[in-house]
Order: sequence, then C-alpha cells, then structure tokens
Amino acid sequence: MDFEPVSSSNIDAVAYDGVLKELGVRFKGGSEYRYYEVEPNVYEEFMAADSKGSYFHANIRNTFRFKKV
Repeated sequence: MDFEPVSSSNIDAVAYDGVLKELGVRFKGGSEYRYYEVEPNVYEEFMAADSKGSYFHANIRNTFRFKKV
C-alpha cells in the first residue's frame, strides 16, 4: 500500500487498495489504521474533501471495521 501525503491538521497520509477495498490512514502522531470494505466512492470523496479530518470523522471513523497497524 503506497501512502499519499494529504493536507490535514491531523491526518498525515492516506492509501487505498481498490481490489481489497482497504483504506490506510496514517495520523500525524504516527499511528496507522486500516479500514475494511471501503467502497471506491468513499475513498474518492475523502480525498476530494476540503477537510479530510471532518470527512473522516463523519463518514469513516465509526462506520467501517478497522485495525491498528
């Protein structure tokens, strides 16, 4: 999974595997999480969002199964 830096006060970088529908989120503090069964449109909306943090908290954080890496 290749991470892409993003402009956010809390999120450092994001990665997505469209085949596995797996989203990787790395936070500024260094913690990294994988979110599962994330549809491509959710990833696209996340990357297009003006506020990555707001989108993450509203649409990803408590919606998808995840694990800390």
